[in-house]
Amino acid sequence: MLVKNKKNFTYGLILTIGFFVVLFIMFMPIFGGTNAFHAADGLFNSISKASANQFEQVGTTVASLETMPADQEIQLSETVGQNAALLINTTGQEATYENGTLTVRGEINPLLDQMLVDARYMFDNNGAALQDAYGIDPEAALYAWWMYASAASKEFFLDKRFDTAKALDEVRTRTVEVAYNYYGVNPTPASERVGIILFALVFYVVYTIWWGFAIFELFAGVGLTMTKTAKKET
Repeated sequence: MLVKNKKNFTYGLILTIGFFVVLFIMFMPIFGGTNAFHAADGLFNSISKASANQFEQVGTTVASLETMPADQEIQLSETVGQNAALLINTTGQEATYENGTLTVRGEINPLLDQMLVDARYMFDNNGAALQDAYGIDPEAALYAWWMYASAASKEFFLDKRFDTAKALDEVRTRTVEVAYNYYGVNPTPASERVGIILFALVFYVVYTIWWGFAIFELFAGVGLTMTKTAKKET
């Protein structure tokens, strides 16, 4: 018979069944209309968003910048390029898109300011403000800003216009990218969810150990155990 130790095997089987019962429950949409994994993901996204707000710091940096030209030609896909031209033109600067090339003339400072404004709207889940301003999907608008800033900063870097490239990268990574990733998430300070955070962490540890013991007892039940090898005397 495969089972060598019935007591260990039975204990391991009970632990295994219990483990999968809990796993099945966690996949059920009983946690506010979603499953445990999506609920946990939403919880930690909400908490991390509350600590990802860097608009004030970046805004201070942008406000202190000297006036810098934005003149350049960059390659962008058609949809992104047309959207980027639309966004840039609303700032009072000039942008045209033709044959895969976005041509920009003017100053970079108004573009940085508008990126911050639009990113702030999206971070606050106010996509309607961008929809009203540009007449396009708010996420598409923010994506166009991100793509423009990414491509433009690379060209500025190659032209040795390092201050302009750095400013674009800072606004893109610390505000535009953050706002895009967290759009639709409601921020919650960790201090307000201490109880559920501790429960989630403790449950994760206990649940992991639970599975470990289940496997250990099943193996012991079929005679697979770990023993220390006796040291050979020479």
